[in-house]
Amino acid sequence: MKKQIILILFSVCVVFVPKVAKSQWNCPSLLGEYTQPIGQSNFKAGLEIIGSAGLLDDNYYGFVSTFGALSYKINHHTFYVEGGFKGWKRYDESEDKTFGNNHAGFREAYYQYMNKQLSLRVGIQTMTMGDYYLVNDRALGFNLGWSFSNFKLQVASGSVMKQFSRNGLFCNVGYVYDILERDRGLMGNGFGQMNFASTTLTYNNKNITTGLRSVGLALYDEFGSRQEIKDTNVVMGGVYGLISLPFGINLMPEVLYQNAKNNNALLYSIGLRKIFMFENNTRLDCQARAIATTAIDDKAMIRNSFSNLFLGDVIRLEAKDEPLIQASTRYSIPRYSLHFKLQYTSQLKDYDEALSEVDLSCGKRINNLQLSLIGGYIKSQQLENKDCYLLRLEARLYLYPPKTR
Repeated sequence: MKKQIILILFSVCVVFVPKVAKSQWNCPSLLGEYTQPIGQSNFKAGLEIIGSAGLLDDNYYGFVSTFGALSYKINHHTFYVEGGFKGWKRYDESEDKTFGNNHAGFREAYYQYMNKQLSLRVGIQTMTMGDYYLVNDRALGFNLGWSFSNFKLQVASGSVMKQFSRNGLFCNVGYVYDILERDRGLMGNGFGQMNFASTTLTYNNKNITTGLRSVGLALYDEFGSRQEIKDTNVVMGGVYGLISLPFGINLMPEVLYQNAKNNNALLYSIGLRKIFMFENNTRLDCQARAIATTAIDDKAMIRNSFSNLFLGDVIRLEAKDEPLIQASTRYSIPRYSLHFKLQYTSQLKDYDEALSEVDLSCGKRINNLQLSLIGGYIKSQQLENKDCYLLRLEARLYLYPPKTR
């Protein structure tokens, strides 16, 4: 009966609640995009308030958070700090138990220097590299980028701690409804316990629109004082690229070799994207990604810790779950700030063994208010009935400081 109620409620919301915002199938706050100047000064500030509620199988949950941000920019220099509070509760009806937690702290705090050729960011920050797989986490460290001729060099290193990492205490849905008891990966309890260093060098072919538009080399290493990372000792390196095919299709391949204790392996990642443009600037964005590996050592697995693919709102597949695939299509109507999105995530295994998830969302932004609605279906052998349904409604309110004339 509950499944039918969820499906009916979601259908009603899709039809009668068009004022829904961009779906947050990920962890980060969007506050940095919504800060506003304070008077005529070089300061910007903003406040974000988030509330969400929903149900998943026999679990009912609620989540609330507030984030505040302050930045100061002069010439090429920027100082940015963002912190807040998160609290959540989840009631498990089958066990008649309530789970919950709350936490306050910093999410980002960094200094940045940027000009046309050089960028440097030092402090607590969200880091990604020039490739498509290796790093997507929040760390205390530095990220240096240098553009010269047709090349871009990026060098980054940081310490990943549970206080602010993307898999840590500031993560949203991962803790709120982690009913599958998935491994959340390695994080440090203090500085220096879990670290990474990575370098990417990308060559951009600026003179073509079809063919090999960019190609790059990547190198990655994990190190730290925790025994787990010493035992793993992951080093990865490989190549990646961007190939523009006919009909506006972009192909993004990457091949990495993993050198780790008893875990030597090859990882293959390939992405596809095609954007269709229609009248009134409406567009359909179609994307797909597949990840697979070849074990060199017997039963080798991909062991790097900070790529954080988070494929699926609930199942959150990572490379260790390979082979896996994710495909999505997103239809946007800019005139009404409205979009709809359908996403499928699954392991490429026998149907009875594979974790899989289907998510449907719709959205619209209204001034400084955003609402999000997600409905989903999850299939897993870990669940008592082997499947369950998800419904989640979320509101985000951005409050700007008063402007002076």
